[in-house]
Amino acid sequence: MLKAKSLFASLLPACCIALVFTVAPVDSTYTGGIIGAGPLCAQEDPVALCTEAWEDIVSTHSKYCPKGTTAHCQVACDRQTGELGHSSCICAQQIQ
Repeated sequence: MLKAKSLFASLLPACCIALVFTVAPVDSTYTGGIIGAGPLCAQEDPVALCTEAWEDIVSTHSKYCPKGTTAHCQVACDRQTGELGHSSCICAQQIQ
């Protein structure tokens, strides 16, 4: 009976740790890549991230454009991660 209690006591912490890693994804950068999932931002859609970056850049630049003009921006993003690589903007009048 004593051996069974000892075995249970040693397995309980390991089971709890395994359950935590099963239920809650852990960023692999914190575990040295041994276990865990990729960062949450890496799991997002690259096109959506690039579009969001473009929208943020346009709205920020538009605040500083002269009256009667709006920002027109071009962005370049990484195709796999969606990270912003380059952006350029000009302030121009809207052609109607």
